[in-house]
Amino acid sequence: MHHSFKVGTPLLICVQLWLALPSFAQSLFPADYFRSEQFKRAYLGTLGVKTDIEPKLNEQEQYYLEQIEPHLSEDPKSCIDAFNKIVSKDGTARFDYELGMLHFQKGDMAGAETHLKNAVTKFDRFLRAHTNLGLLYTRQNKTRDAIPHLTRALSLGQADEQLFGLLAFCHMANGNALSAESAYRNAIMLGPKTLDWKTGLAQALFTQQKASEAVALLDELIKDNPQKEMLWSMQALAYLANKQPLKAAENFEMLAMQEKATAKDLNTLGDIYLNEGVFTLATAAYAKTLTTKDAPTTPEPLLRAADLLAQRAAYPQVKQLLDSVDTAFPKMDDSLRLRALKTRSRVAMAEDAPEQALGILKEIVNTNPLDGEALMLLADHYNKQGNDEAREQSIFYLERALKVSAVEADASVRLAQGLMSKSARETDKLKRIEHLQRAIELLKRAQELKPRDSVGRYLTDLERVLVKARGA
Repeated sequence: MHHSFKVGTPLLICVQLWLALPSFAQSLFPADYFRSEQFKRAYLGTLGVKTDIEPKLNEQEQYYLEQIEPHLSEDPKSCIDAFNKIVSKDGTARFDYELGMLHFQKGDMAGAETHLKNAVTKFDRFLRAHTNLGLLYTRQNKTRDAIPHLTRALSLGQADEQLFGLLAFCHMANGNALSAESAYRNAIMLGPKTLDWKTGLAQALFTQQKASEAVALLDELIKDNPQKEMLWSMQALAYLANKQPLKAAENFEMLAMQEKATAKDLNTLGDIYLNEGVFTLATAAYAKTLTTKDAPTTPEPLLRAADLLAQRAAYPQVKQLLDSVDTAFPKMDDSLRLRALKTRSRVAMAEDAPEQALGILKEIVNTNPLDGEALMLLADHYNKQGNDEAREQSIFYLERALKVSAVEADASVRLAQGLMSKSARETDKLKRIEHLQRAIELLKRAQELKPRDSVGRYLTDLERVLVKARGA
C-alpha cells in the first residue's frame, strides 16, 4: 500500500541557523548599558580637552562657558536656555556640542541630533561630538548613520574598547561581518574581559561561515561562562553549520537538562533527531516545547512536527504527538483541528485501518464540505475497495472535489480515470461512449489548469479509444 504525505518538507537546518541570528545581535548591547556608569564615564563629556580635536574659544566665549559650566548637572534646563541665547550660526561649535549633550541627557534625541550635527559641521575634527553623535545614532538603531561618526572618532585618535565595540555592533547590524570582526578583535584587545565583544566576534565569524573558528571561540567562552545559555545555543548553531548535528544536539540537551532550552532550541533539537532517524527522541523534543517558558501559543509548530514524522512513516510517534496537541490545545480553531484530523487519517490508512480513516475523513467533510484534500482522500478510500458500489461512492466524492479550485485539476484526472474504468465495465455502447467523452473533457480541463506530460499522453490515448469505440 502506497501512501504519499505531501505536507511540505522539513525545514533545512541551515535556514533555522540564519533565522536565529538576529536574537543574538540584540543581546550584544542591553538597553541598560546606555544608563550604566561605564557608559557615563566613557561618553558624557569626560574626555580631556585637546586643542587639535576641540574648537577654540575666544575670550568672550570662554567667559560664557565658565559662567554656565558649574550649573550643567544641577540645573540643565536653565543651561539649555542660556546656551540657546548665545549659540549662533558663526559661533563656536563647543556651545552646539554642550547644548546637544544637555538634550541627550534629557532624552531629547531629536534636539541632541540637531545640535551635535551642527557641532561637527562647524568643526569637523570635533572628537567628542563625533563620538556622541555615533552613540546617539546607535542608541536609536540608526546604525548606518552611526558608522561614519564612530570611524571619524577613531581617526581622530580615540581608540577604546567601547568605541570599537559600538562600531563592530553597527557593522554587524548592516551585514558587514568582516569589518565587524576586525572591530571586535580590537575591542577584545583593549577589553579582554568583556563578554559582549567575544560574543559579537563569534557571531561575526559565524556569519562569515567560519564555523570552526566560532565553535572554538564559543568553547572557550562556555568554559568561563557555563551559566550563559545563549552561548550554548550559539555554539549548537555553529556545530550545525560545521555539519556536526549530534554535537549540536549535545548542547541543546544540556540546555534542556538545565530547563533553559527555548522552544526554538527544542524544535531544532527535534529536527536534528528527525534527520538522524531517531524518531522517539525527536518526538520527545517537540513535545517538551509545551513546557518551556516561551511555549507555543498555537498548535501549528507541533502539527508541523507531526507532519514531518508522518513523512518518515513514524506513525506511533505521530499519534503520540497529536495526543499531546489535543491535551494542550483542547479548543483549537477549525482549520488547525482539521489539519490534525487529516494527519490522523493518513496514519490510519498507512496502518491499514480503513474504517478508522473513514470515520475521521467524514468528520472533516461534515465540518467543512469543501475540504478538497479530505474529499480526495475519501474518494481514494472507496476506490481501493474495488466493488461497484464503492467505486460509485468514489466518483461521488470526486464530483464534489471538482468544485474546489485547489484540487480541481487532480480531481479531474482521478474522475477521468474512474469514468474510464466504468466505461470498460459498461455493456451499453452509448453509455460507454458517454463516459469516455466526459473523461476526455475532464482531462482537457485538467490540462488547462495544470499542464502535465503524463496527462497529455493519457488524453491522447483516451481520444484513440473513443474513436475506436465509435467505430465498433
